[in-house]
Amino acid sequence: MRHDSRAVGALARWLATATVLAVIGVALLDTGALVVNAIQLDETAADAASQGRAVWQQTRSRAAMKRSITLQAQTLAGAVVEEVVVDDSGLGVTLHRQASVRLLDEVGPLRHLVTSVATHHLPLQR
Repeated sequence: MRHDSRAVGALARWLATATVLAVIGVALLDTGALVVNAIQLDETAADAASQGRAVWQQTRSRAAMKRSITLQAQTLAGAVVEEVVVDDSGLGVTLHRQASVRLLDEVGPLRHLVTSVATHHLPLQR
């Protein structure tokens, strides 16, 4: 009997270790997904603002500018144009996108980290 209890104890320790490593692995994957999402979204916001500014300089049309920003944002799956602001300081584009995560969606207090927001501002020539 003594031999069996040692085997069960070793198996239990191995399973506990494997579980901890699996949770750490998933947490690392989620962290990577958050970082990649933020970088991609920031690049897309910069590209959308640049495209919007180019269209503005060619057409002076806010509608055409907003369409071009929306089309540029759609090049990144899941990216949504949250706000386009044109004022005396220039053109501001804000996008948001939810990261593809495995664990953070299940943790209520951390759920807000899943959605990234990126804003890019460029001066406009009047």
